[in-house]
Order: sequence, then structure tokens, then C-alpha cells
Amino acid sequence: MTTQATVSTSSPSSSANPAAAYLYPPESPNILINPHFHRHINTAHPTDIRVNVFGSSGFDVTQIDPTTVTFGGAHPVLSFTRHINRDEWLDETFVFKGTDVQLPPGIIEATISGNLKDGRSFASSSQVFNRNDSYYSPARVEQARARQAANPGKLATPIPVLELIALRFGAEIQYPSDTSAAIPTAQAEAPATPAVVSISRREPVVAGQRKRPAIPGALRASMNGYLSQIQAAGPNSSGGAQ
Repeated sequence: MTTQATVSTSSPSSSANPAAAYLYPPESPNILINPHFHRHINTAHPTDIRVNVFGSSGFDVTQIDPTTVTFGGAHPVLSFTRHINRDEWLDETFVFKGTDVQLPPGIIEATISGNLKDGRSFASSSQVFNRNDSYYSPARVEQARARQAANPGKLATPIPVLELIALRFGAEIQYPSDTSAAIPTAQAEAPATPAVVSISRREPVVAGQRKRPAIPGALRASMNGYLSQIQAAGPNSSGGAQ
């Protein structure tokens, strides 16, 4: 797939001189799409499609403007930075909603593109397998669309779970898409009231002290009754009973 690169007009010299575009060639960082699903994506359902953009000595992912990032015509619902390939440079993960992405079915070259904060652009492609509506019967497609209409903010992996994944890496989460407003987030939810657990007090155990055997309640009541009768009869009752 051939992608025509364009340079943002926010560059100081590009608006004055069209030839200045050649001074700002688009960056092409390494990317990896849906590695957790072996580079398979599903655009027929509200799956979460994760596109990892790798940083390097010549590409700083923190300079990406997330509001300009697109993948198959869709904007990400959130993004976060972290170390993925264990090198010294930060990487960034962009999460897209599957039903927002418009790409051909089958094995294709999928492209993520956007602008940097200094006005330069970037575009990178990777081969994926896309399963869209054409892989399902019309009845199943209608059922899926009805479910999606009833839950427009639903993702296969809920936003709070994705947030917890990002926060585990100490990442800063960004919400570049307006669709995130319809999706409840872990930060927006009120903290749950902690459960109160009652724990019975445990008596201290003295070293070397043997635990007395427990006496059944019925036997204890019988013995107490017998002792009460003996005490009431007087000290000579035991001899008269023989």
C-alpha cells in the first residue's frame, strides 16, 4: 500500500515556500499492530485495536500530537506512553475502537499517521489481517449493530481496564477522541466504599499452656445439675445414697 505523505502547514517555512515540504520528510517509526492478537484486527465489532509506535534516537513519541493521529480514518479513544521493547526510548500505544476503523478485509497494509508538535508528519504501515462485516452473515451483522447502538461507548476491553494497564506502567493517559466522553473511565467513577470486615479477637496463647478439651453443652448441663443436687442435700447425702 502506497501512502502519500503530506507536511503540516504549521511548519514556519512550508506556508511561504511549497518546496520547503522536502525539508520536512515524514517520519516513519516502527509500529506493531495488535500483537496480543497476532496482528489480527476486527472492525466488525467494538474491539480495541492497539497500535504501538516505537520511539528511537531519531523519533520522540512524546512529540506526537494525539489529536491528529488516525488509523483507518479513526481517531484513538486513548493513548499512553511506556517502554515496550526494553530500550531506553519511550514508546506510545494508541487504542482505537474497531467499529470506528474503516479498512478493507483480509490481509492488508494498515497505516497510522499523524503530526508532531513541531509541524512535521509521520506515517507508518504494517501488515495485518482484518475481519470486517463481510465475514459474517447479514443476520449477525444486524444483531451486532443493534447491540452497538444500545451501547455506543462499549469496548471489548473496557476503558477502566486499559487505564489500569497504563497506570501500572506509570504512564500519562491522553484522551484525544471525543468518543471517550461517552465511555466511563476509572478516574471519573466515584471511589467504592471499602468493605468492613469483622474479625473476632483472638486470646493470647501462653507458651507451654495446654488447651483444655471442650465439654459438650448437654453433658455440662447434666453435671451442673448433679452438683447442684449434691450441694442442696448436704454433706451426708453421699453416704446415705450408698
